[in-house]
Order: sequence, then structure tokens, then C-alpha cells
Amino acid sequence: MLDGKPTYLSSEQLANLLRSTEGNAIQSIELITNPSAKYDAAGNSGIINIKLKKNRNYGTNGSILGGVGYGRYYKANGGLNLNHREKNQYFWKLRLRTQ
Repeated sequence: MLDGKPTYLSSEQLANLLRSTEGNAIQSIELITNPSAKYDAAGNSGIINIKLKKNRNYGTNGSILGGVGYGRYYKANGGLNLNHREKNQYFWKLRLRTQ
């Protein structure tokens, strides 16, 4: 489970999720060894509930992305991501990409 919502992951997928998640983004990890009847009984080893910290970054942020390459022909791509957030609302989000 992620933040109390059922997420069905294999052990390999769970390991990849934990490797790719920064440690400071996890609030707590709960182990439910004897789950109640409301949870799916698809296993007998228990349930892991990973609670993530909520993103509290407010304001405007963005990133610029660019790349070039050469194979048979010259290739280039680029992108721009802009976000503005206040409390629980996104006021605007802009994504531009070219190839």
C-alpha cells in the first residue's frame, strides 16, 4: 500500500520502488502482520504500508531540457516545464516539447 491505498507490487517492483524513492520523502513504513478482512487475502505474509511525505513546495518552479545527437541525420530536442502552486491548488502548469 502507498499512503493507505492498495498497490499490488511484486517483490522486485517493491524493491525498485524503494531504491528509487529518496529516504527523506518517506514519512513512515507500517507493517501489518495480521490484516483485517477489509484487505485482500492474496497472501499470508502481511501488508506493507509506505506513507510518503506530502509535497509542501509552494511557488513557481520549472526546468529546461535540451539535447542533441548525430546519427545519419542531425537530431535535436528540447523542453520546458513550468509549475505554480499555492497550498492545495495548482494555478498553472505548462509543458512544451520539441523534436
